[in-house]
Amino acid sequence: MFAGTASIVGQLTRYCKGPCMEPAAHSPDYLSAPGGSFVVFTISEAPVEASAQVRVTSGEQPALVRLSPGSLMVFNHGLGEGRYLVDLIVRWKASEARWRFGLNVTG
Repeated sequence: MFAGTASIVGQLTRYCKGPCMEPAAHSPDYLSAPGGSFVVFTISEAPVEASAQVRVTSGEQPALVRLSPGSLMVFNHGLGEGRYLVDLIVRWKASEARWRFGLNVTG
């Protein structure tokens, strides 16, 4: 994930191609980004479908943002200051994956 001039690698939390693999989740690293900045997710192969789920805590019901599938997926989060968990969910024809990122929106 890229925001402003910084970037981080997401934590893989689910991968399915046949049977699913779900590694033990832990708190992700947080990327600091100024309020109103664009966030860009990059992956190597263009997916069939992609979305981002945004929440403050892992137990909270997430807000869902549909992304335009492509090798670069832009997300204008429009979030106020604070720390957020962002799950990137990507589906290809024969597989799917989920990565978790931490986003710290600053003033």
